[in-house]
Parts: sequence; C-alpha cells; structure tokens
Amino acid sequence: MNILDEILKRKNKTFEQLTADERIVYNRWESVLIGGKIDLERLKEFMRSENERLLPVLIDAVREKKESRVVFTAAQLEYGRLILAMLEGPEKSAKFLENYLKRVFSIKE
Repeated sequence: MNILDEILKRKNKTFEQLTADERIVYNRWESVLIGGKIDLERLKEFMRSENERLLPVLIDAVREKKESRVVFTAAQLEYGRLILAMLEGPEKSAKFLENYLKRVFSIKE
C-alpha cells in the first residue's frame, strides 16, 4: 500500500469517490511518488488535462462575473493551448507533409 492509498483509507474514501479535481491531484502526486520520467506524451497529456480542468473554472468565473478571475483563467487556458500546440507541432507537421507528398506523388497506402 502506498502513502496515497493510506491517506484515502484514513479518510474512508476510495479513488472512485474523489471529485474530478481530486483525481487530477491524486494522479499528479502518484506520478511524483513513482518518480517517473517526463516524456513528450506525458507532457501533452498533462497539458490536455490542465486545459480540461480550467474550462469549467473559466465558465464559473464568467457566470459569477469575476472579471479578474476570468482574465487570469483565460490567460492560463491560452498559455496551455499554445504550449500544447508547440508540443504537437512537429508531429502534425510531419503528418501534413507525409499526406501532401502522398497526394503529389500519387502514393497509395
């Protein structure tokens, strides 16, 4: 049993009972405790999950008319979107070029 399982046990909870935000934190902590290396795919997945997490926060801030929170959260989302685009750029460029060359040279798969 790891320390996170022990904490859940003491709180009389299971992973399934955690909220979406709590699960994100749990998964982050678990990654840190496991000591896994950062790789491009894990970084992309982290950025996607951050963007998914921030969207409801932005919506709530808009509904509650909290202008400073809207600006801050929108900036976080934009930075996350730009970082993800930068990370996915080479892969998308390679796929685009491959498809282009297949069309130009009539290469069928």
